[in-house]
Parts: sequence; structure tokens; C-alpha cells
Amino acid sequence: MRIVVGHRGSGGFDRLVLGSVGRQVAMHSHRPVVVVRGDTERAGGPVVVGADGSPAGTHAVEEAFAEAAARHAPLVAIRAYPVPVPPWGANVSPLVYDPQRLEAAERAALHEGLAPYRDKYPQVTVEAIVAQDDVAKVLVGVSHTARLVVVGHRGHGTLAGALLGSVALKLLHHAECPVLIARP
Repeated sequence: MRIVVGHRGSGGFDRLVLGSVGRQVAMHSHRPVVVVRGDTERAGGPVVVGADGSPAGTHAVEEAFAEAAARHAPLVAIRAYPVPVPPWGANVSPLVYDPQRLEAAERAALHEGLAPYRDKYPQVTVEAIVAQDDVAKVLVGVSHTARLVVVGHRGHGTLAGALLGSVALKLLHHAECPVLIARP
């Protein structure tokens, strides 16, 4: 069973504000929550999922595959990662940083996380994207063409123990389509 709540606001600043009821439900529910915002009639757009490899992210991938199959929609799985911050000072030699190796490792992790669901949902066309950027920024950016964005309720962030992760909160406030917060 899912809980579906609307998004308060109709334009301008109000469009960026999630109503207090919607926010509270999304933050505290033990069930999956869909916050309806943006274009709910976007035919042909993909289901998009943020796939970070966390337990919550893995559940989001499973939910996204099920949604894509039910909607006969393609799936876009996105794994975004930040540019590493060097732990050295100006007078210290940098550690070896190989951007291609880092991207290859992230891509391999994404494909590994998608594999069981590709087998379970062979009818779903999947595009896997790896981006070196802020995950919330990437997901909000693709939400303008998506019919649904799916994320876990919390990921790898430093506030992983929070009731709702920072990526999910940013999507609830800025996405251009409905957002599904997946929960086991």
C-alpha cells in the first residue's frame, strides 16, 4: 500500500514549497509515499531512479523497475557521485586520482545493482547513467522529462540515520514530476 499526497503551490515561490502535511507524511511514513508534483500527465517519459547502492537505494531500484514495467515505460537509473575532495594541502603530493578508474568503478557498481532486476523485468528497457555531480542536482535536472522519480528514503549521506534523506527532501521541493519515496 502506498500513500499519495499532493504538493501545495501553483506557481512562483509557492511552487517550491511542499505543504506541511505532505512533508510530514513523506518524512515519517513507514509506507512508500508518492508526492504528486509537476507534470503528472507526461506520457512517454521514463521512470528515473537514484541508485546509490545503499539498502534504501536498492529497494528504490526494485520499486522503479516495478513502476516502469507497470507503466510500460523505459527506466533511467542514475548513480551520481561527488568530485573527490583532496585530503592534501598545497605542499603535500596528491594521492593518485584517476577519474576514469573512479567512473568505471561507479559504472560497474551501478550495473551490478541493476542486474537482478533486469533479469526479473526483462521487458523494461534500461539506460544506466553515471554522473560526477551532486545526486539531487542530477535527479532534479532529469525530472523535467520523467514521468516519475524514485528514490530511497535515505542513502549514504552523513545524515543516513535521518527519517528522510537530503536527496529525497530536495526532490520533494524541486522535482518537475511526481516523486516516489520507496520504503521496504
